[in-house]
Amino acid sequence: MEATIVINEGTTFMVTDSSGNVPRGTPLGLFRSDTRYLNLYWLQLDGKPLIPLSFTRKGYIANISLTNPELKSNGEAIPEGTLHILRTMFISTNFYEKMFIKNTNGFPVKLKLSLSYDTDFRDIFEVKGVNLHRKGLRAIIEGDEGKNIILRYEGLDNVIRRTEFYFKPSPEIFWDTAIFDIEIAPYETREIDVEVVMTMGGVPVIRQEFVEAKKEIEESYDRWQRGLTQISTDSEVMNNVIETCILDLRSLIINTKKDLLVPAAGIPWYDTIFGRDSLITCFQTLMLNPSLSASTLRFLTLYQGTKVDPWTDEQPGKILHEIREGELANLHHIPHTPYYGTIDATLLYLVLLSEYYHWTADPGILSDLKAGAEAAVSWIDDYGDIDRDGFVEYIRMSERLGLVNQGWKDSHNSIVFADGRLAAPPIALSEVQGYAYDAKKRFAGLYPDGDLARKMLSESAPLRDRFEDIFWMRENDFYAEALDKDKRQVNSITSNPGHGFWSGIIPESRADTIVKRFMQPEMFSGWGIRTLSSKEAAYDPESYHNGSIWPHDNSLIAWGLKKYGYAKEANHVITSLIEASKHFDYRLPELFSGYPREEDKAPVIYHSTCSPQAWASGSIVLFIQTMLGLYPDAPNNVLYVNPTLPDWLGLVTIKNMVVGNEKISIEFKRVGEKTTFETIGKTGNIRVEHL
Repeated sequence: MEATIVINEGTTFMVTDSSGNVPRGTPLGLFRSDTRYLNLYWLQLDGKPLIPLSFTRKGYIANISLTNPELKSNGEAIPEGTLHILRTMFISTNFYEKMFIKNTNGFPVKLKLSLSYDTDFRDIFEVKGVNLHRKGLRAIIEGDEGKNIILRYEGLDNVIRRTEFYFKPSPEIFWDTAIFDIEIAPYETREIDVEVVMTMGGVPVIRQEFVEAKKEIEESYDRWQRGLTQISTDSEVMNNVIETCILDLRSLIINTKKDLLVPAAGIPWYDTIFGRDSLITCFQTLMLNPSLSASTLRFLTLYQGTKVDPWTDEQPGKILHEIREGELANLHHIPHTPYYGTIDATLLYLVLLSEYYHWTADPGILSDLKAGAEAAVSWIDDYGDIDRDGFVEYIRMSERLGLVNQGWKDSHNSIVFADGRLAAPPIALSEVQGYAYDAKKRFAGLYPDGDLARKMLSESAPLRDRFEDIFWMRENDFYAEALDKDKRQVNSITSNPGHGFWSGIIPESRADTIVKRFMQPEMFSGWGIRTLSSKEAAYDPESYHNGSIWPHDNSLIAWGLKKYGYAKEANHVITSLIEASKHFDYRLPELFSGYPREEDKAPVIYHSTCSPQAWASGSIVLFIQTMLGLYPDAPNNVLYVNPTLPDWLGLVTIKNMVVGNEKISIEFKRVGEKTTFETIGKTGNIRVEHL
């Protein structure tokens, strides 16, 4: 989101303007578990707004520098820019802010600092535009001896939510405003602490001092980073991108009620668990720490579909799309309890399970999730293939608030013919057929004994052949984006078939034609591969899915290109995205606009992009794995490598990467046109072999 500051930790996030304020009447605010706990948070000096200077933000914390407009104190003018205000905000158990106000004048100043606050306790879907015609009961309660204030809301779901403010030093409280009378001697600094506690239901209030809370969250981040593969390079840009990526991934991890760690999708609108997003993020980041994949797979298995429910799009064996816990979900006014309207998460569940096993050789998870895997692979034929034509397709069952399109391009107008007409469901997406082909093969590899495995293996090759016959557009020399309800090819040129390199459904004989098309200006903007060709009628570089650039989409395509032997093209895609990240504070956003790259001009951010976004951050890790060519085979105690570093990257070192039960460290060097590697440490007998 442009001109905003975002900090987040788990299911809690704060979005402010560039001054650290939350203006009333905007979608900004302090959110936790799908509820907005602050919709006004406004700092002023003597009734005047402060002047923003700069800010830095990393994960859970932000530092915001401001200064004063011209003011008066005891009749004496305080020149503009002579008071320095630093706002340090972070999220741990609660929301914390410490303000430092420094007087650089040679005379004392006496001022009133006011902090106004309010909350509407709106469900995040209400903030996004879904109307709740009735509201619960709201009250303001004065706390102990006037030292704090409590905003209380009893929702229609009978859940009590509270926002509690604690101040140090104690201000004068006027219900919605705390006023601090401050006197600052020349060249001295005053401090003000604010703690905002958010509670839901019978959860007790847990308070911590600023220093203690900050230390706790810092130690949590340190523990997280110590458990990861350590990655360093000789590129300052790449190191900055990696550092930001690691912090963002950590900030998005949710410790679920099942005590399983799962990545949320992104901030602000998707700070919850999305099946597809979480699975792809875990796939992208296996080389960092495979344990996140294990916990995500276990969590999604717990919520795997068991019945047919049109309201939630649930089906037996299906993996959830999105789960919410706000007032609207509790009232069942929205179907996200959880909602299952995704055509690909069930297939990606099987892909991740297989890939996790390649990295870990963990027999426990295969045993524990066997029933879940069998249910998922059975779903493909039992429910995924609606008309029994051999392809997996979708149609919305949850009519009121369900998704019309249920692939990763899930906006209403994303599946579109070359002439601009929208495709009608049931829709069979090209990339989904690749996922299904891959999922069936992987299931048979994981559980080779049994009729179900033999059935899936016998179906995989015919699916690949049928895909080639039906989806290949002879007149366009490309694969169709999808098939519509009448089995007509949706003939736009899109990035969707590029995922076929990842799944392996594209035959070698077609690869060169597809790759060359991706590298043409109609698809490659200079910053990455577009979702839709610039020659199509529906092309809009500022749209969500019809011509924009999505980092995760590019990462999966690049990964597949490398597998097919197109290392140069994969590096070209990776390089363009790394260069784009420099314009986004070394953070790849959810997406950005697909305008052609121009010299000395930055890529254009999408107007309401999510940042940080899990699979955008995960793209950085998969880019690294792609360049290094890491292909683990932990069951056979071997790591295959095929490194091809681009010309801007001369050295990459990875340390303590987990493969099986062992850890390995490798140094990769580019020497001329070739990349060499050397094992510099390992804890066991794992072999490293060139592929």
